[in-house]
Amino acid sequence: MKNKFNIVLTLLLTTVFFAVTPVCAFNFGNIGGMLKGGGIGGGSKSLGSERDAMLVSYRLALWNFTKSLQYQFKAYKLKEEAEKMEQLSASLKGKPDLDNAGEAESEAAVATEKARKKAHEKMAEGIVLDAEGKKWLAKSIPYYTGGCVHGVKLAVLIPSWVKRAKSGIASLKSNPLNALSLIPMLKVGLVVLPGALDLIGKFSETTDQLMSYAEKNEIDVSEDKEKMKDLPEIK
Repeated sequence: MKNKFNIVLTLLLTTVFFAVTPVCAFNFGNIGGMLKGGGIGGGSKSLGSERDAMLVSYRLALWNFTKSLQYQFKAYKLKEEAEKMEQLSASLKGKPDLDNAGEAESEAAVATEKARKKAHEKMAEGIVLDAEGKKWLAKSIPYYTGGCVHGVKLAVLIPSWVKRAKSGIASLKSNPLNALSLIPMLKVGLVVLPGALDLIGKFSETTDQLMSYAEKNEIDVSEDKEKMKDLPEIK
């Protein structure tokens, strides 16, 4: 399934590149220099290095979210779901596989969003937790907060990066045959980072409900609220 997705995306991006590029412009250029030196899209930093840094931040946000969900499920006594999140969070501890352009992060995001919905539905039932449940929910809150803090800061950077990455396509008119070298980077811009925005936004939207539920269960979340009150709004 993953290989099929890569093939389809490669064909799509290649079609876009060649559709905007005249045949007479086929020249060979130093695409590596463009990536490393920041030539594509402009700016003092290369889009490639910024992409790498954003993937690391996204992975950290995902790790925090999955740890929070692991403990939320423990609070709700959903053992199987808690184990799945524990395994997922463990897989996110390492560095991202930059050669595969965020595939692991995209797959993790799908599983995380599915788990977030289930946890939110359980929370909406308004169950009063027992002492054990309160302990696990209290443990989940700092991870939730950490995911939102890392995620929102990342989300603020994404639109600008995507805009510059797309504008960089125009600079490839003199290097169309080398455009394939940019596919992993642009895949991040077209698929992975927009997905990150969506996921982070959904977690941010349910923050107030989770904090209120924790307070109803006599859990002090004042420090977490303080950390999140000045976070910029995701647009």
